[in-house]
Amino acid sequence: MNKKFGFAFLIISSLGLYSCISWVPNAYYYGIKEGGFAKSLKKKSKHPKLGKPFELIFTSLDGKKIDTTQMKGKVILLDFYASWLPPYIRNIERMKNIYHSYQSKNFQLIGISIDTNQTKLKEFVSNHEIKWPQYFDGRGWENQVLKDNNVTKVQSVWIINKEGLVVDTNALSGIDEKMNKYLSK
Repeated sequence: MNKKFGFAFLIISSLGLYSCISWVPNAYYYGIKEGGFAKSLKKKSKHPKLGKPFELIFTSLDGKKIDTTQMKGKVILLDFYASWLPPYIRNIERMKNIYHSYQSKNFQLIGISIDTNQTKLKEFVSNHEIKWPQYFDGRGWENQVLKDNNVTKVQSVWIINKEGLVVDTNALSGIDEKMNKYLSK
């Protein structure tokens, strides 16, 4: 009986340790960089950029000048991502479907990459046939757009309405309903 109990304890404690260890790499993905799990359970407050203007001027990876202030009248979807992040790699087809579904409407998708290697990012964009503009500054987590807009996790998708205001900082949840709502206004 003691051997069975000891073996069961060993298995259960090993699984517990594994789950703790496997959680750590996902901490950055879920935006739990510091403060631990308890912090992640707290009710999220309203993002400070909601209802505020969003302005970004940059030269995209393909050399085109992008200025969101010139896109008034369009709904802009901002996709904050890292090409090396497994959940994003699995999600790229979803973003492509969103792009193709709305590109003929008053819509613009913009990728904001936190990658640090431009060559690898260009390969990723080419291999996945990504057609929308890509912001890249090579600073990784110190990316200027992330810092300026208080973005604390990758795989964030924001909606900027036709007036240029941030209206959603968690847009992937119910994306089709949200896009139809803002495109119809």
